[in-house]
Amino acid sequence: MYRDMNNVRIFHGNAHRDLVEEVCARLNLPIGRADVGRFPDGETKIRFNENIRNRDVFIIQPTCPPVNDNLMELLLMVDAAKRASASSITAVIPYFGYARQDRKFGVRTPISAKLVSDLIATAGAERILSVDLHAEQIQGFFNLPVDNLFGLKVLQDYLRHNLFEPGRMGITPDELALVTPDVGGARRVRRMAGALGCEIAICDRLDQKDQDSTLKVVGDVTDQFCVLVDDIINTGSTVCDAASELERQGARHIWACCSHATINAETLKRIDDSPIEKFIVLDTVPIHEDVRSNSKFVIVSVAWLLAEAIERLVSNQSVSALFR
Repeated sequence: MYRDMNNVRIFHGNAHRDLVEEVCARLNLPIGRADVGRFPDGETKIRFNENIRNRDVFIIQPTCPPVNDNLMELLLMVDAAKRASASSITAVIPYFGYARQDRKFGVRTPISAKLVSDLIATAGAERILSVDLHAEQIQGFFNLPVDNLFGLKVLQDYLRHNLFEPGRMGITPDELALVTPDVGGARRVRRMAGALGCEIAICDRLDQKDQDSTLKVVGDVTDQFCVLVDDIINTGSTVCDAASELERQGARHIWACCSHATINAETLKRIDDSPIEKFIVLDTVPIHEDVRSNSKFVIVSVAWLLAEAIERLVSNQSVSALFR
C-alpha cells in the first residue's frame, strides 16, 4: 500500500496546526499546501494546492471543538484527496469526537460514533490512525484498518520517569496508586498499573446518573501517592470530585493525567480549586494558553508517537511494536 517517505504528503485542517508542524518536523517533511476555509455562506471550502496523484496522503485533524466544523473539514479533505487520485488516504485523528456516544443511551437515540465512522469511510479514508479511543470497540465500527495508539503509554513513561527516578519524587511502586475517577476506566488503569507495578483504586458513584450521589473509593489510598487517570477531561467535575474524596481518605499526594484535555475556563478554575497538585495532559487537541501558563499543568507531546506510527505504516513495519 505504502512506498517510501518521499511519496508521503501530510495535510491538515484548522484544528491543530501546532501538532502537525511538530509531526512534520520529526519526519523531515514539509506541510502539504492546501486551502481550508469558508465560503461566504459558511460552507467549508477545500482545495489542495499541489499535485497528490499517486501520493500517500495523511490528513491530520483531531475532531475536537468546534467538533462539527473540524469533522466537516476532515470529511471534505478526504473526499478531495480521493477525487485527486491519491494512492492512499489515511485519516490521522488524534482525538476522535463523538466517541463517547458509542451505544444507545436511551430510547430513540443515535449511535453517533458509528455514524461518524461510516461518514469517514464513505468519504474515502482507507486507514484510521487515532490516539486513545474512548471506547476500543469503536475500531469495530470501521470496515477498514484502525490503529489505536496508546497515548496513555506516553503518560505512563512520564510517570515512571518523574515518580520513580532518584532526584525526582523518588517514590517506590508500592507507594503509588493509580486511580480511575469512574468505574468505566478500570481497564485503563489496570493496564498502566501492570506496567508500573503499582496498585489501583476505583472511584465509584453509587448512582451513576446523579452527580451529587455518594462517591466511594474501592481500594486503600491512605498515605499513598495517588494519580488519577482518565482519557477525556471536559468539565472536570468527575476528576475533581474524585480528588476531593482521595484527599478525605488520606491520600498523601494527588496528581492527575489524561489523554485529551478539552478544557475551558470553568474547568480550569475547578481544577485550580481542587486538591490536584499536578495535571499531566497530552496535546492531542490544542491546549489553551491559559492552561499552558498554569503551574499545575504539564503538557506532553504526542508528535513523536504520531510521527513514528506514520513512518512505520509507510515502511510496512509493526505499529503495535511501539507499545511492547
